Parts: sequence; C-alpha cells; structure tokens
Amino acid sequence: MLASDKKTNNYFSAVLVCALLAVAAVPRATKAAPQFPRAEKELEIIRQRLAEMEAELKSEPADLTNSDGIKRQLKSMVGVDQYVRNLVMDTLSGKHDLGGDEETAYRTRLYEFLGEIDSPNTETLEKILDTRGGRWFTISVFGTESAHQAWLIAQHADRKPDFQRRVLAAMQALPKGEVDMKDLAFLTDRLAVKDGRPQEYGTQKECAEQRARLQNHEGTDLKVVDENRRRVGLSSLDESLREMEQYCRHTGAR
Repeated sequence: MLASDKKTNNYFSAVLVCALLAVAAVPRATKAAPQFPRAEKELEIIRQRLAEMEAELKSEPADLTNSDGIKRQLKSMVGVDQYVRNLVMDTLSGKHDLGGDEETAYRTRLYEFLGEIDSPNTETLEKILDTRGGRWFTISVFGTESAHQAWLIAQHADRKPDFQRRVLAAMQALPKGEVDMKDLAFLTDRLAVKDGRPQEYGTQKECAEQRARLQNHEGTDLKVVDENRRRVGLSSLDESLREMEQYCRHTGAR
C-alpha cells in the first residue's frame, strides 16, 4: 500500500471507528470463553500478535532522544493502533461476523483492546513531546509519514483532551510546510466537537437513522466547510458523507 493510501485509510478509520461505536450498542464485558470458543480462538491469535509486536520493540528499545529512535517508536505504536482498529472496523461494518452473542463477545474484547493500546501510546507520545520541549514533529526532520503517525496517536488520545489541545497548539505553531494541513484539520475538528463548537472542516461524522451527518452540525455553514476542505486538500463534504454512509446503513440494520 502506498504511503498516501495508508494516510487516507488512517483518516477514514479515525472517523469511522468513533462514529460506529457511537451508534453500536456497546455491550457489557463478556467473557469470551468457554461459552464462545470461536471468539476466544480468534482473540487468542490477536493477543499473540500484540504480544509479538510488543516483544519486537522491547528486544531493541527505541532511543527516544534522537529522530531515528522516535520514528521507530512511532511506527511501532501506529502498527499496533491500526491492527486493532482495522479489526474493529471489520466487526462494526459486518466484514467480520461470528453471529449473535459470539460476535458481541468478540467485539467487546476488541473495545477493551483499544483502551489498553491508546493509554500507553498516549503516555509515550507525551513523554517524547516532553523530551522535545513541547515541539511538534516537523516534516523536514521526521518526514511526512512519521509526522502523520504522531498525529494519529494524538487523534486517538480522546481520554486526554488537554493533551490533544497541547498537540494542536504545537502543530499550529509550526511554519507552513512543516505540518500536514489535513492532520491539523482533523484534530481541530476533533476538539471542536468535544467543546460543542461547529467544525471548521467537517471531518468528524456520526450515523443517525442509517445516514451520515456532521457532528455538532447545527449552525454550520456548509459552504464555508467545503471551502476549508478544498483549501487543505480534502474531498468535498458530500463525497466524504457518501463514503461514510455505507457503514452507517449496515450498522443501523443490526
């Protein structure tokens, strides 16, 4: 997969998982075994893969005092992040379906995996940022991919909105060309939704009655939103909503 394709998928998954979790019935914690042997079998494979990813990094810890070490750490964290989020997307969109309570047990454990991944990833990113005196990761030093990976971890740090605000301010402080404007747009909107404000770029969506719509859409000037999207290189709002809607229809039909 090309780097640009990976970024597009990251943007979409960052929105999709949040939107579908909002409309899907989040079940109470359910022990997958022994009532659900198929779910437990698949979950054990996932646990093993996550353990392997962690062991790979621990076998040769990244040096977080230099750019190469930071790049390696960011790549590792995002690898884990996307591995689990892609599994969540599959179960919420219907690509993965063990049926009934078995799928519910499987999905519940994936939700728990997300929390177990996001918290340490956020803590590590905070630590790295502290060692850099709060300076965000410039494209000229870290490259587009690593800078994007750092943003993705921050975008998923929803349990720490104050940290997300710190990241947004650090990104905004960078000179033109040193930050991806799409990344900046997504985090700007993420915090706008948290604060109950209209979005500037229309990147945060939700499902309502099997249709996709903007979160906090009341009072939003859609023409201005579309112009802002065009300015940072995002597709039109209509196109973005249509892409989301196929998942909303499936989730609403559950």
